[in-house]
Amino acid sequence: MKRIIFSIVMWIYALFQALLFVAVVLPIFLVVIAPLSWLKYLLFRPKKPRVVWAPVPIINIHYNVRADRVSGYESDSVVYQTYHIVHKDLFTYNLTKWYQNHLTSFLVPLGTFLWASWRYDLFNFFYIGGFLYPNPLIKFFEYPLLRLAGKKIIVYPYGADVRLEDITRALGKYHCYSFHPKGYSERPAWIVRADIKAAALWANLMVSMGDMIEYTPGSRNDVFYWPIDTDAWTPQYPDPKKKAVTIVHAPNNRIVKGSDYLIDIVKRLKKEGYPVELDLVEKMPNEVAKQHYAKADIFAEQFLIGWHGFTAIEAMALGKPVLCYIRKKSYLPKGINCPIVNTNPDTLYETLKNLITDGALREKLGRQGREFAEKFYSLKAGGKRLAKIYREVWGGDVASVRGKD
Repeated sequence: MKRIIFSIVMWIYALFQALLFVAVVLPIFLVVIAPLSWLKYLLFRPKKPRVVWAPVPIINIHYNVRADRVSGYESDSVVYQTYHIVHKDLFTYNLTKWYQNHLTSFLVPLGTFLWASWRYDLFNFFYIGGFLYPNPLIKFFEYPLLRLAGKKIIVYPYGADVRLEDITRALGKYHCYSFHPKGYSERPAWIVRADIKAAALWANLMVSMGDMIEYTPGSRNDVFYWPIDTDAWTPQYPDPKKKAVTIVHAPNNRIVKGSDYLIDIVKRLKKEGYPVELDLVEKMPNEVAKQHYAKADIFAEQFLIGWHGFTAIEAMALGKPVLCYIRKKSYLPKGINCPIVNTNPDTLYETLKNLITDGALREKLGRQGREFAEKFYSLKAGGKRLAKIYREVWGGDVASVRGKD
């Protein structure tokens, strides 16, 4: 009964917000913001657009903003709330205080949409949607309205925003739904499909990466939009002479990351007499987790999804050998060797045994990982890739933007 009442209240809330959008926000946008934006672009079109990343509060957008600024762009991040593991001050505009206030929460998406659509020129969103995404009654108006005002939109996936059960289960033996019952979905499939279709219809560019390209046909897959400040991650390479080996694993979801396979194999190795310990890093702030990563001799990322996450890049920046299941070689960057050790539940036992007994290999892989992170995922390198697509989108060369794969 409580769920029904809650659902009714939320729909009433959404309806009221939608009415306010139609009665107030839409007229302001159409009469003031859209025409003045076009006038501004016709008279004073800047060489570099003002850029915004929003509104999903993942740590990546903090680094994306910094990478943009390294390339000379005015760039900000805007979020409505933050996760407990991510420091709230990492984002340029953190609206948690107002979004969690019952008196002002319904105004935050509307006001932010108006403010941002005047202030910024290029919008970096995730497939889940833009500033209006919390309300399903109005979220799909945002893309066409921004395009009407001459704004540019680039859409990226973070994972759950594009993942679909039917496609996931068809990927092979191992995938992130391997231990979920049939019919399971992180988000309703019809909403995910609608979000992807909206991006395909209205975004200037769809970007994807790794296994997420399976869900986003027509996306550009050479941007690798996860830069990191390598200067802030001082390498601490594994000691090749160390006998007792520490494996660090930091799952945000044990079922999806295949953690049970790792746990069972480490137990087996310990019973067989191998000097190994497993450090599970869960529900910790990023800075605390970083201290655990620094003590790793081996960093175990995930073994089901088929692509690495941001923690793998952090671990490589620290100079740690990284284990991860990469489903297809085509997911990886071209023209540079990625030193991640590709392993899945079938090969994990032998992979771990080999690394536990070979200290020189651990150190070698750690150094290769650090070099890879510096060359490919530094703020400068990531900023160059982002700047390239910004120039193409802002310059209007749609054929160039969509022609890359």
